[in-house]
Amino acid sequence: MPESKRNMKKIARLAVPAIKKLHISEKIGNFVAGNPKKVVAVFAVLFLLTLPFLTQLYIYLSVYEVSPVRPYLDDFKHLNADLGWDNWGFIMCVPKGAQSVSEPDAVREINAVCDRLEELPWVESTVSLSMLVKYVNNMAPAPVGSYTFPPDNAAGDQQINLYLQTLFQLMGNVAYGNIIGRPDANGNHPWTLIIVMMEKGQSGEQYRAWQRDLLKYGQELDANNPYADQLTMYPMSMDIIYSSLDDAAVTEGPIWVVTAVLVDILSILWLFRKKSDVIISLFVMAIVIGAALTVMVITNTHFNVLSMVLIAMILGSGIDYCLHTIARYKEERALGKSSRTSANDTIRNSMQPLFIMASTTTGGFAALYLCQIPAVGAFGVILGISIFLAYIVSMIFIPAMLELFVRRRERIDGVADTDSSPEESIKIEQALRNKQRTSLMGRIGSFVVRHSKAVFAIFAVSIVLLCIPLVSPGPQQWGGSYITAYTPEPVQRGVFPEDTYAMKVLRLVDQTMGIPNEIAVVVKGDMTDRNTLLMMKDLQARLDSADNGVHGRMKTDSVLTVLQIYFVMNPQEDTNRDGIPDGNIRASYDKAFQDRAMGVMMERVLSRDYTFSAIRLGCNPQPKDNSLGSDMQNYWKTRHDVEAKIAEVQADYPNLNVKISDTGLIVLGTEVDDAIRVGNNDAMYLMFVVVFLIVFAFWRRVSLSLLAMIPITTSIIVQYSLTAAFGFEITYVSLILTGMVMGIGVDDAVHLISRMREEINRGKTPEEAAILSNAEIGRVLVATTVTTVAPFVPIMLGSIVLWAQQTAMIVLPALLGGELAVTVCVLPVICVWHAKHFPKSWLNKGNTLEKIAQMRTEEDARREAHEAGQRVEMKIPAPLPAKRIEVLKPEPKAPVFPKQEAQKPEAVAQESGKVSIVKMKKRAVLKNK
Repeated sequence: MPESKRNMKKIARLAVPAIKKLHISEKIGNFVAGNPKKVVAVFAVLFLLTLPFLTQLYIYLSVYEVSPVRPYLDDFKHLNADLGWDNWGFIMCVPKGAQSVSEPDAVREINAVCDRLEELPWVESTVSLSMLVKYVNNMAPAPVGSYTFPPDNAAGDQQINLYLQTLFQLMGNVAYGNIIGRPDANGNHPWTLIIVMMEKGQSGEQYRAWQRDLLKYGQELDANNPYADQLTMYPMSMDIIYSSLDDAAVTEGPIWVVTAVLVDILSILWLFRKKSDVIISLFVMAIVIGAALTVMVITNTHFNVLSMVLIAMILGSGIDYCLHTIARYKEERALGKSSRTSANDTIRNSMQPLFIMASTTTGGFAALYLCQIPAVGAFGVILGISIFLAYIVSMIFIPAMLELFVRRRERIDGVADTDSSPEESIKIEQALRNKQRTSLMGRIGSFVVRHSKAVFAIFAVSIVLLCIPLVSPGPQQWGGSYITAYTPEPVQRGVFPEDTYAMKVLRLVDQTMGIPNEIAVVVKGDMTDRNTLLMMKDLQARLDSADNGVHGRMKTDSVLTVLQIYFVMNPQEDTNRDGIPDGNIRASYDKAFQDRAMGVMMERVLSRDYTFSAIRLGCNPQPKDNSLGSDMQNYWKTRHDVEAKIAEVQADYPNLNVKISDTGLIVLGTEVDDAIRVGNNDAMYLMFVVVFLIVFAFWRRVSLSLLAMIPITTSIIVQYSLTAAFGFEITYVSLILTGMVMGIGVDDAVHLISRMREEINRGKTPEEAAILSNAEIGRVLVATTVTTVAPFVPIMLGSIVLWAQQTAMIVLPALLGGELAVTVCVLPVICVWHAKHFPKSWLNKGNTLEKIAQMRTEEDARREAHEAGQRVEMKIPAPLPAKRIEVLKPEPKAPVFPKQEAQKPEAVAQESGKVSIVKMKKRAVLKNK
């Protein structure tokens, strides 16, 4: 054997006994019980340290936070920062008094609004029909030509109509990409866009504020201009859409939190009926929430609608550890122990099971990080840390506070708090156990143990029925981005709040131009190289010719499209008419950027350093087939077509040093869906493995670890069965609910099995251990489940449809039925069966079956002595012993007719109940026969 291995074995032989002697739970218990003031002071100081960080929180949720961290996202950010999108605002214009948005007075209204918008200090320029009319006017020969809008007279109207015809010819029937809708059967254009270009390089929060200003100011300009009766204008942008979630967090989030607090208070009062326990528990939650928000500030995680759910779930899930700790302390006190001993025993007996619960819950939520979506990953990690912190604070702070309350009472009453004598402790424990057996949860435990076969049969049938939707044929739906955020009326699902301005505009846009209708093909390379431009021209031609069956014919917009207008003004720079400048390409770019209108258009497709360009590919609107959320496969197909064309071009230009990739809104949606699909599966599988390994690491019993997984498995089956049955999509919410169901679902099972092990190792039979465990912690399990579910009740009634539907149909059945009911009614039956067939799995180290049998004998003796003492005090005669009953077997006599039958004698106690002598006679006669 190598020397290193020998040294490792020596270290292990020395370390293991040292670890065994450490007894960390006892050391912590002794310290807390002996120094409660110091413990409380430390946590109070920690809470005060978190207060300054709370002022730095602000509400903000962006599209980047709900987009997966993948290679395409860098291109998406690069595109939006360099070529515009983050700094864009949009105003959707539809006819009001005018028949078409291209009528002269309608274009005049657009011009009046754009002139006022460009007066704002943070607006650099606008792109609209009026800007293009000005540009064409500037190209006209003198004396007409100038960058001005035509006058308000008949000649000006004629100029506007002529210039728009010129634009349509230049742009191939689509004025500047998708800035104006295609004409209908009557030749009228149904919509147009005003693009508001803001300063670049600002923060997302600044753009969010400007977009809100644009919303208010744009609506004011729409109602107050000389041509206000021609068009109706709807300011909109991604920031305005996401600001609706900010508003939901402000208006509805406090209701979720208040509901969680109220339910916590009611649950504590129902369990313990003491105001002091409420105060202690709420202070624990304040410490945990303060720490969680501090972590958010330090990690630059924004406060948003998910964070509001996070706080509600901390209150709903973190309070569980307070309830378990207080309940165990009360139980120890009820056994006649002093406050100091109770605090010590509470920590010693509860530290391991609660640590397993906290670890599995933390692991379940932390697994959400695998979905690669920043907002969801941060939600899972912060919630997991908060749950574990709730465990630590509850385990240490609560016993210290409870002991301080008892010490204060000692000083007031002048009575010392001491442990009861051993004889009194036996009597108190026996009375407590008898009371627990007759409680509601004790009766439920007794009922399910007595009818174990029926309970297990009902459970098995229910699982089979729930699995039917999971194996039924049909495609599984996926959808996580705003692309599938809502459906037109009637609403079936939605990420964003309903009945808001943003949602109304989204529906209007979807009905007119169709969204999303743009994919950006990003080209990174030397844009002054002629071969690069030739490749882009080839790619653009292939994309223009692609016929997508879902979205209709696709139309592209790129630097080559903008150069078409540039060459009209500068024909000498493209004498061969190939769309590429003849001479110095860089000089042509410089000249184009210097032009007032041309520079604005170039900003959309070419970066200032000429190393980055984009082909903006717009799909012709198909409102009937291109409904948001109607069929995600439509968008997958569009992206697939674009990727196929990119692959063809890359194969034809293998030596060209350029990078081509696709990005944009459709790509965003498909990537989000893929991330949710992969992340959901990975997170779920990882949760199963992590939970099993954590439980196994402490119990060292494979079978017990598998038993603890039963409520998780049933909860997940319930969740996805109902998801399939109701046709819900797998979304961000599904990911969060999966982490919650798996993280919390194992808690009750771990606590129940731990208490059963504790009772069995004290000498109880499996049946009695199951009944007592249900009785001891059953009310606490009900309370913890209610506190977990309660924050979702107001969410069900809120404006965010996706949250409301999935919480109502998934969270409540999964946690109440799949987790609580299975833990309380089914798990005891399975555990009793397992303990009978595999008793050694339930024994602690050092215990043997013979030891347990001896403990049971001693327990029976103590019980009989206690019952005898009660009978003496109440003057109740002792029952006849079993041997005496056997001696009293009656001799056979002649049959007696009913009329001559003597009066029925008194019943004699039998070991299993009371049996009359008449019945005993009948049994003796049958036996003799």
